Amino acid sequence: MFKTDKSDPEYKRYTKYIASKEFKKIKDIVFERDNYSCVACGWSINEYDENKKSMKRTLQCHHKDYSVLYDEINHLDCMSTLCSVCHRAIHAAPSNIHRFKKSLDNKLNDKQ
Repeated sequence: MFKTDKSDPEYKRYTKYIASKEFKKIKDIVFERDNYSCVACGWSINEYDENKKSMKRTLQCHHKDYSVLYDEINHLDCMSTLCSVCHRAIHAAPSNIHRFKKSLDNKLNDKQ
């Protein structure tokens, strides 16, 4: 993965791509495959919690492997649906992925 330096040309390319119609199509495919639910915690876009915290959550498409960047359509198995809370936790500390890995692997294997 590249640096998240906003002046880095590759970062600019990445952020433009993530906002593109092409990537939106990929997200739609991944979200549908994962039943519009976070594969780590199970949060669904249709859920509502009493504290209204879920109102601040969104579903996001997570790259499990950045080597497929810009070619995700041919590697959908390298993509997963995460809620924004889980996605932030994974990227905040790479060690957090181990906390989710078993859950992610189990849920993805169940879908195959």
